[in-house]
Amino acid sequence: EEWKKNRRLLNPAFKGQILNSFMDAFHDKSLLCAKEFEEAIESNSGGKINVFPIMTHCTMDIICETTMGGKTLTGEDKAGYIKNIHGFENIFLQRLKQPWLRLDWLFKLSGPGRAN
Repeated sequence: EEWKKNRRLLNPAFKGQILNSFMDAFHDKSLLCAKEFEEAIESNSGGKINVFPIMTHCTMDIICETTMGGKTLTGEDKAGYIKNIHGFENIFLQRLKQPWLRLDWLFKLSGPGRAN
C-alpha cells in the first residue's frame, strides 16, 4: 500500500514531457564533460586520468541545473558541497559495513559520529 502512494507522488516527475525538458541540460553538460576529458587526456600525454572528479562535477552541474532551474554551484560552493557528499558517503559505507554503527546512540559515541 505504501509503495502505491509513493508511486502516485513520483509518477508525475517522470513523464516524458518533463524528462524532455531536461535534455538540453544533459546535452550541454555532457559536451562540457567530454571537453574536460579531452583536456585531461591531452595534459596527461594520453596516459591514465582520474575520471572521478570530472564525472562528479558533471553530475553536480546536471543535478543543480535540473533541480534548481539553471543555477550551478561554482568554486568554493561546489567544492564544499562535493566534500560534504563524500563525507556522507564514507559515513554511510562505514555504517553499512559495521552493523553496530547503525544504532544511532552507538554511532554518536564512535569517531565519525563525534566528528559530526
